[in-house]
Amino acid sequence: MIAYSTKGLDFFLPWVKYKNLCRIFDRVSSYRGKLDPVLHQNNAGIDAAAKTEEAEKLTNAAARFQEETGHSRPRCGIDVKGIAVIRRDYQGDWFLITQPEHARLSGFLAGHWGGGGGDFVRSEPWDEVCLAAAEHDNGWREWDDRPSLNPEGAPAYMYENPIAEVFKILHRGAGRLIDRGHPYAAALISLHYVNWATDVLTGVRSGQWPVTPRLRAEIEAFKAEEEERRDAVCRRLRERPGFEEAAAPEGIRRNGRLVWTFDMLSLIVCCRWPHVESLEAVPSGDGFGALAVELVDDVTLQVNPWPFDGDALEFAVRGRRLPPKPFRRASDFWDVLNRVPGSEIVFRFAPA
Repeated sequence: MIAYSTKGLDFFLPWVKYKNLCRIFDRVSSYRGKLDPVLHQNNAGIDAAAKTEEAEKLTNAAARFQEETGHSRPRCGIDVKGIAVIRRDYQGDWFLITQPEHARLSGFLAGHWGGGGGDFVRSEPWDEVCLAAAEHDNGWREWDDRPSLNPEGAPAYMYENPIAEVFKILHRGAGRLIDRGHPYAAALISLHYVNWATDVLTGVRSGQWPVTPRLRAEIEAFKAEEEERRDAVCRRLRERPGFEEAAAPEGIRRNGRLVWTFDMLSLIVCCRWPHVESLEAVPSGDGFGALAVELVDDVTLQVNPWPFDGDALEFAVRGRRLPPKPFRRASDFWDVLNRVPGSEIVFRFAPA
């Protein structure tokens, strides 16, 4: 059995930096660039800068916000459905997992893929495939630092985000890997995002966002932008020795499907999705096959055929465990998060 644990690490440190975040809010006149401004005033009031036009806007917006919501500070998001983590039930509690933490599990699974031989083999450049799996949700980092509540007062779930903001998050994630010198991993993540957007558009992910004409136009624009960026990256990559096949359309598609496979295996346990019974079109041999999966208990996923090295895999996912009690205000939610220590769930993957 291969086990991995990081027990004792406090990975949710940004949550306890609430006061620093509020100081940032106090100095800006709009929230997150192109979004509708959510402005506020600190407890000490506005200083001499309030004489400027920008500070006057800040004061007026803060007053409107407090009058409309009853909060002296904005919710931890754009609106009541703004910022999300993965929220799953665990032994009668809520367990909150960030998107980058779920992706870390994806990267762990990628690192053990195909080591045992058989039809499930590693394709080149494998280090880049593993990096894409581990970093495919890095764009959520800033948003997961500031979790919010849904309309029922529960920590907002990942699919309760405004989809326009999701597009910005996803675009940022691939851009980060390009900046770090990993264009191939960025291309795989970009394809992963485009396929996700297509699923929304075609109804595979129906019920999360109603596909209105406006949403359809936004999705098509997002796909076109990502495809243009990915095509440019792949053209340059194909000029490099060793990337001729990997950066070709079929190579990108095949390795991109591997990233999807690791993402889904992680999501099944992190989100507790017992309804998922198989993963289709998983790269196998010279073609594609299927994996039968079964969540046999709260933390164990059986996989058949077994595609990993070792007899079984274990991985400790870090998060925060809270009683399942709705919050009236996001500030109350933050106060609880500041006091609750980090926790973990050890997930197990085993052959059927």
